[in-house]
Amino acid sequence: IVENTPSTVLIVEDNKDLVNLLKCRKVLTYKYALGLHNLAPVNLSGLEERINSAKSRDLIRRLNEATVTEVTISSTYEVPQPASKVIIRKDRLDVIDMIAKEGVSKGAYPGCQIVVFKDGEVVYDKCFGTHTGGNSKKVTPTDIYDVASLSKTSATLLAVMKLYDRRLLRLSDKLSDHLSILKGTDKEYLTIDDALFHQTGLPATIPYYQKVIDESSYTGALFSKKRSAKYSIRITPSSYAQPSRLKSEYVSETFKTGYTMQITDNLWLNDSFKEVAMQEIINTPLKDKRYRYSCINFILLQQIVERLSG
Repeated sequence: IVENTPSTVLIVEDNKDLVNLLKCRKVLTYKYALGLHNLAPVNLSGLEERINSAKSRDLIRRLNEATVTEVTISSTYEVPQPASKVIIRKDRLDVIDMIAKEGVSKGAYPGCQIVVFKDGEVVYDKCFGTHTGGNSKKVTPTDIYDVASLSKTSATLLAVMKLYDRRLLRLSDKLSDHLSILKGTDKEYLTIDDALFHQTGLPATIPYYQKVIDESSYTGALFSKKRSAKYSIRITPSSYAQPSRLKSEYVSETFKTGYTMQITDNLWLNDSFKEVAMQEIINTPLKDKRYRYSCINFILLQQIVERLSG
């Protein structure tokens, strides 16, 4: 999800385990995915017992209290659909409309397009809202999206689901049950549930790249907001860096024994850097456990997946 651009919603069908596992905080606040499956009609009040979150329960309450007449935002574009042999209840699709419209009205995202495939056919394709909010350009089916963080839901999460299905882990398991390096640290009692909900207290990210830069190869601050003779390397339109060297113990310009993790066309990272990264996570103090989107949560989940799956 990129700020000031329409959000992308991943639609997943016919998978009860996926639907159940994805019922975490951000699913209900428009960030990750909306699940549809061939079970009983959606009953929002029935979700309360299966979602252990006060905020999630509050959102369910607000959705139950809401009516279509309370939503003033309409679909900006609905793609005409050819006659389909697929049977799907209209009230299930109406739930998608309600959530998409509420997300726009509450400012969770300026706009989005939602497409549902069922048995190889498109059964739902609608656009909502605008590119940047207000009177900006309306979302249309031809818009191109800059999407990110897809590997969390399309790779790591699916692997966690598979392990859950095989009873190799439980959502209530402590991360340290599977990662012994966390025992005796302030991360010892964090759970898989916490990591999936982004409620571990870990920061959004850790600047690992700083560990591989040779600090003796530059003076002063490494970055500047303005280009100059000293800050000649453009990183972004408003960020420039000094020329600097990388530490040879971590980075090699050739593929060789011990340096097998390729990070650019001509740079390879030392295999031991995984341990360095884990130690950085251990050394990073926790903040409060409110929702905080964090890549670190899914690094830990990835480590657990590798250990349990072999």
